[in-house]
Amino acid sequence: MSSTATPSQNPTFPQASLFTTGAWNRHTRNSMADENHLVKWFFSLTYVLHCTRMRNSIPPSISPKVRSVRGARSLQALHTAATAIIGEHGLALASQEQIAQRAGISQSTLRHYYPTKDALVDAIYAATFEGYYKTVEALLLQPGGTPTQRLLRLLEAHLAQIARSDDAFIFESFAHFARHAASRRRRDAWYGWLVEHYVALVQQIRPELSAAQARTLAVQVLTLVLGAWMTLGRARPKLLGRSTAEVREALLAGVEAVIGVVLRPRGRGGASVTGRKAL
Repeated sequence: MSSTATPSQNPTFPQASLFTTGAWNRHTRNSMADENHLVKWFFSLTYVLHCTRMRNSIPPSISPKVRSVRGARSLQALHTAATAIIGEHGLALASQEQIAQRAGISQSTLRHYYPTKDALVDAIYAATFEGYYKTVEALLLQPGGTPTQRLLRLLEAHLAQIARSDDAFIFESFAHFARHAASRRRRDAWYGWLVEHYVALVQQIRPELSAAQARTLAVQVLTLVLGAWMTLGRARPKLLGRSTAEVREALLAGVEAVIGVVLRPRGRGGASVTGRKAL
C-alpha cells in the first residue's frame, strides 16, 4: 500500500514550515517586499541616470558673473523689479529707468550688467527658466517613490507654480518668445527637456507603449498643463465656478484620462487622498 509523501517527508519539497498557511504568507510578503524594494531602487537609479544625462541639455546661464555678495543682491533686485514691472505695465512700457528705480540701484549699475533693455529682458526670462530646471530636477531626484508618484509630484508642482505666479508676466513672455528667435530657442529647449522627463515617466508607468506612443502622450500632458495658465492662473475665467484646488483636481483628472492610469488613490465616492472629489 503506497502512501502519499508529505512536504516534510519528501526531500524535493522546500521546508515544510513554508507550506503552513501563516509561514507561507509571511514568506510571500517578505519576497514581495524585497521585490518591490528592488523595483523602487531600479527606478530610482534609472531616474538618477536619466536626470544626469538630461542635465547636459540644459542651456548655459546668461546671467552676468558677479564677484561679490553685493553684486548678487543687485542682480536679484533687478530681476525682481523687472518681473514686477513687466507684469504690471507690460513689456513695451517697462523701461530701464523704471526698473533701476524700483530695484533701488543706479542706472549705471544696471547698464553695467545689461547694456540694453533686450539684454535685460533676455536675462530675466533665462533666469526664470533656470529656476524651473532646478525645481523640476530637485523634485525628480527626491529619494523614493514610484514612477507614478514622481509624475504626480511633477504635475502638482507645475500646477502649483502656475496658480501662484503672475500670469500677466507669463503672457508677456509668450508674446516676447513669438517675436524673438533667440529667446524662443531657450523656451523650446525648456519644453523639450520637460517632455523628455514626461516621456521617461510614461514609459515606466506604461511599458507596453512604444516610444512614439509615449512621446505623443507626453506632449498631450504638456499641452494640458500649459493650458492651465488659462484656467488656473490669477486672471483665469470662472469657467468651472470653483476654487483653485478644485480646478487643479480637474486638470489632474484630465492627465489621468490622457495617460490611462490613476495617479491618485481614491477614497469613498471617488475622492482623492487630498479629500477633494476627483472630477
